[in-house]
Order: sequence, then structure tokens, then C-alpha cells
Amino acid sequence: MNRTTGCLFLVAVLVTLCTAADYSASVPVCPTTTSLSAFILDDGSGKAVQQTNVTLCHDDNGIQVEFGCVDDNPRNPYTECNDPLYEYSVVEMFVAPASDASAAPYVYVELEVSPNGVLFVANITNTNGDCSGISDVLLPCSTSGLEWSATRDDANDRWSASLYVPFSLWPGKSSADTWLANFFRIDTPKGMSKEYSCWSPTMASPACFHRPKYFGSLELLQ
Repeated sequence: MNRTTGCLFLVAVLVTLCTAADYSASVPVCPTTTSLSAFILDDGSGKAVQQTNVTLCHDDNGIQVEFGCVDDNPRNPYTECNDPLYEYSVVEMFVAPASDASAAPYVYVELEVSPNGVLFVANITNTNGDCSGISDVLLPCSTSGLEWSATRDDANDRWSASLYVPFSLWPGKSSADTWLANFFRIDTPKGMSKEYSCWSPTMASPACFHRPKYFGSLELLQ
């Protein structure tokens, strides 16, 4: 094997490793939790500047999600349910039973919480598997069955969000089902451009979170 062939082989191996990463998590019964890996920039180019920690557990009725965010500029001016929170600092979760989100048309729920504790929740239908084929139906926050909150700690450049996702959003589904999900963050570090990061990078430039083939799998332990 000459040097050129060896380099090409190494590049091919690296590409294979990057594209075949196993984004899966075994989610225990609460109060035991599991933590997801460090957030990666959406295009897969490296780790996010401002990191996000996600912990998960579940009970018979839903999934508990906790986001912990490093953020020196947690700005989001919106105050009402289903405002376009994604224009500013926000954490997001896209989630669905595997039977709904494994093939086109992909159907999943988009959830967002801002640093000030505002919620966005919508049912998404995605015909193309990317940001070009999305339609949504907004759900009333107060009757969604979701529980959510956020706490800011500006003195230490941190904020956190808590989200309880009930299985009642999907009638007939339960902890026994296999779930697909991805977790996202939008933030703008001081003096820098906006960054888009996630648990499972969607390999899109410009950024696009709506790529269900990159959702990871969640196994809810019984």
C-alpha cells in the first residue's frame, strides 16, 4: 500500500466512523437517569462552544428530560406559547415512536423551551426528510399534558430546562415502544455567530434539525 492509497483508506475509515456513529441510549426508570454525550455542531464539524448536558429517565406515563446549558448570552424575548422560540436561545427535542418516524412521511413532535420558560409544541409532518417538506400543527401548551420549566443562573452563565413528555401525545403508545429522538440547542455566544448543536449531528449546512434519519434511538428500560 503506497502513501496515497493509505491516506485514502484512512479518510474512508474516518468518514465511515463519523457517519455510522451509534446514537442510542438506554433510558432507565426514574429516579435513575442516563446522560447523553456532548453536543456536536449540527454539521458535524466539532463540539459546540457552549455545551449542553441532557439527562433522561421515564416512568409509566412519559419521559423526563433535563437540559443543562452553558450560556453567556441566554437571550429569547418571546413570552407566549408557540412563539417562534427557535429564532433565539432555546433547547429542543424532536421525538416519536419509531413506527412514526422511520420512513417518509415522517411524523414527530417538536418541543422547545426557552431560557425564560416559554414552551413551543407542534406535531410535525415531514414529507422529504429535511427542512424543505415540513408542515406543522401547533398544540395548545396548557392542554398538551406537558410539564415544563426553566431556571436561569446568569451570574454563572448557565440555565436549565425541565420537560416531562407524556405518552398521551401518542394515543396507544407506552414505555414498551421503541422511540426515536434528537436533542438540539440554538445559542449565540458573546462575540460569536449563532451556533446550532445537537446530540446526533444532522450533517447539514446550512443548519437543519429536521432530518429524521439522524434521530437516535431511545430504549426505555422496564
